[in-house]
Amino acid sequence: MPTADWIDAEPKYIRAGEVNIIGVDMTGWLLGGKTISSVVCSDAAGLTVASVGRNTATFENDLGGTCAVNKGLTAIVSGQAAGVTYNLKFSATLSSSEVKVCKLTMIGID
Repeated sequence: MPTADWIDAEPKYIRAGEVNIIGVDMTGWLLGGKTISSVVCSDAAGLTVASVGRNTATFENDLGGTCAVNKGLTAIVSGQAAGVTYNLKFSATLSSSEVKVCKLTMIGID
């Protein structure tokens, strides 16, 4: 039976009324060469979340580094309002069958 670990990602600030492409670098939680096999999103009340998955291309992480392929999760988020805080939950199944649950706080700004 797969095990689940909880991860708190750094909060992201998203512009109200815009479509935002988000990426969360999970490299620090993927030890021993593990990669992300699949991702689902839940608890996204008040938002439209689409195209949830593992990253199929590298992206720049929040610290200015590069997230390698299959080491991060990505999604397209819209419908946010300024001044509202949203909490999303992403469940990532790893190549080892473990599940990492990532809580991502998003804050709508003008």
